[in-house]
Amino acid sequence: MALYAIGDVQGCDAELGALLGALRFSADRDRLWFVGDLVNRGPDSLAVLRRIRALGDAATVTLGNHDLHLLAVAFGSARLRSDDTLSETLAAPDRAALLEWLAGWTSGGRTGVLISYEAFASLLVCGLVAHLKARRLTAAAKAPSLNLLLTSYGWHNVYTHGDPSAATALLAVKDPAVRVLVPADPGRLAMVLDEAFGSRGQLNIVVAGKYSRTQFPMTTIEEELTRGLAIWPHLSDHGEPDITIATAGDLPAQVVAEAVEGLRKARRCRIRIVNLTDLTVLGNPAAWPRGLSIADIDHYFGVDAGLLVVTLGHPAAVWGLLEGRLRRPVEVIGWRDPAGPVPQAELARSAGLDADGLDEAVARLLGKRAESW
Repeated sequence: MALYAIGDVQGCDAELGALLGALRFSADRDRLWFVGDLVNRGPDSLAVLRRIRALGDAATVTLGNHDLHLLAVAFGSARLRSDDTLSETLAAPDRAALLEWLAGWTSGGRTGVLISYEAFASLLVCGLVAHLKARRLTAAAKAPSLNLLLTSYGWHNVYTHGDPSAATALLAVKDPAVRVLVPADPGRLAMVLDEAFGSRGQLNIVVAGKYSRTQFPMTTIEEELTRGLAIWPHLSDHGEPDITIATAGDLPAQVVAEAVEGLRKARRCRIRIVNLTDLTVLGNPAAWPRGLSIADIDHYFGVDAGLLVVTLGHPAAVWGLLEGRLRRPVEVIGWRDPAGPVPQAELARSAGLDADGLDEAVARLLGKRAESW
């Protein structure tokens, strides 16, 4: 079996047919991943949709901005633009079946995948909340999951493209189907996507940046996938920690990994590093399936260690999950909207997401811990 990924077909059916012929593609043997923008710009979007729909389980489809634009026009929330080439599709006798197939995601028995810049994903929140509500009223718990892949997040982007509000808003709904998955490196991203795409009954928000080549040891990956977090022994002291740093996402993991030895020496304390793969483990287990019990919290974070959570998103999302349940000093470092355009290093510094910011947070936690004794 061969697996092929194809992007930006954009209504070019003749070229797609020629490509599949050159690949000697067989729907009985091979699999295709179409990674966004099946339609528009090219002359034959209708034929493209008919061809890919006919492939059945041999094709997996993710929706790009042109596909979403077609659905928006069809459902009355947008208008055709002068350069759109979608009129034939919208007038086709099998329009309803094609659009239902394209928009149906999990209701059609297929794994749903949406891809968006993180900053623009807030525009999808109303639809995703409606999707969660519809699941509660149907037998959708056994349906394939809907997956939202958030790319190009604010830490590595321009001033106008920084906004992690989608994940914050969806966590606030407190629907147990929601998971916010924050893989720390490219290898973990691949494993997380494989698990998410095979899951059922979930709304998986996967936060993936433009990953560097940093790759952490994979010895704990099974626990990270099944439990949602794991202690990273290669960065942790043995025994009970004075401070535990929980990282949620690639940039937090990288910054903490680079700073931890300096923190250990400067503050003369035992430090444990815990990598969070699913942010909802911080929630109350009465509301979140992966939420940590008090015994779990003591196991992963230490019995009386101060806790520093370093996240890609809003600190408010973490505080909302914790709900004041932890019997220890806690600090959270995360996204802070700048007053205006700033270089990326300055953005990280202003939010405390650098070695100095980590050191200041650790110092505060050690001070609070000493006061509680």
